[in-house]
Amino acid sequence: MSKSGDDRRIHGSGSLFQRKDGVWVAAVLNPINKKQIRRYAKTKGKAEAHLREMLNNLSAGTTPKNTNITVKEYAAIWIAERSGLRRKETTVFEYQRRLRIHVLPHIGHKRLDAVTVKDVEKVLNVCKDNDAAKGMVTAVRNTLSAMYSDAVRDRDVSFNPVRGARLPVMQHKPKNKVPSNREVTELFTLAETLEGDNEQELVRILYILAYTGSRIGEVLAMKWTDLDFTDQTWTVLRSASRNSSGHTIIGTSTKTSETRTINLPRSVINYLQVQRQYVTFRRASMKVWEEHDLVFPARFGSIIDERNIRRFFKKTFPDWRHSFHAFRHWYASTAFQQGVDVVVTARALGHQSTSTTREVYGHLIPDASNQISDAVNRIIGQ
Repeated sequence: MSKSGDDRRIHGSGSLFQRKDGVWVAAVLNPINKKQIRRYAKTKGKAEAHLREMLNNLSAGTTPKNTNITVKEYAAIWIAERSGLRRKETTVFEYQRRLRIHVLPHIGHKRLDAVTVKDVEKVLNVCKDNDAAKGMVTAVRNTLSAMYSDAVRDRDVSFNPVRGARLPVMQHKPKNKVPSNREVTELFTLAETLEGDNEQELVRILYILAYTGSRIGEVLAMKWTDLDFTDQTWTVLRSASRNSSGHTIIGTSTKTSETRTINLPRSVINYLQVQRQYVTFRRASMKVWEEHDLVFPARFGSIIDERNIRRFFKKTFPDWRHSFHAFRHWYASTAFQQGVDVVVTARALGHQSTSTTREVYGHLIPDASNQISDAVNRIIGQ
């Protein structure tokens, strides 16, 4: 960059110079990311004041403010250095994905301290208009709020514009379609005809999903030490998750951080015993094997990439119109149809409270108003 006027470049004292267009520039080196931070002024005196302020911040151990940093630039620093201090890797990955898809295309170019409540609401409205579910719109808002909360805490900005932003009014969207009993029966009838080793292993996974209502990530992270073949139980301790790079890893907890014990029917125990023999055979036949005690390991013993198993599921059953998660919906639907209490169902699904169960599966709970009316009628004799 061409410069004129004063130009001080003493180590640790920053630099001060005037550009050809007359603008004065005060610059110091950010000790955290080794990038230069600049502040601009119309006069030399104002630029000197900026320089003194930034140098004082450095002496006090505080990272100097960069009033010109954009949302995109700050987001990259925040994801790499700040977001993971109190959060799990899978959370950081989701933060990164939401920012990249829903936030940065719209306000990434704006200065971090120039984003307004109106800007945030615009981002949320665009997210809604792109047919995102209410949960995703809320998640985007929470992600942006978390980033700005850290920015306020680090004194990079003076306030969090997300706190004043309201969520857009969301139109009612149809609930997740639940597979019919006929669809599930036909799927497993077809599954019994499959002969390949990989296909048969997939069928065993499907049976566990259907019989337990568990999440696919929980099944992929299942370990042999989690199973008690004598008591016929499975203690669900963890779930597959993704690290900040997007790779599937063995998580340290379930989605809700709650553990639960599931009673397994004899048919599932039989399938698991077949799987144990299959894994023992594979381990003995491989020259390289990473032992993680997984019930459903990938080729060399590590955890299966969830994306790969989803693709294989779709390829194996191309006419099946639902996802892995549909078995969980079907499980809940079956429980309610059989009159199982919502508290018991919530515990089986691993929900922290029945409010979550009602919010997600409330449309599946049969209307008991007629039963109540009949009971009252019998009592008062009308």
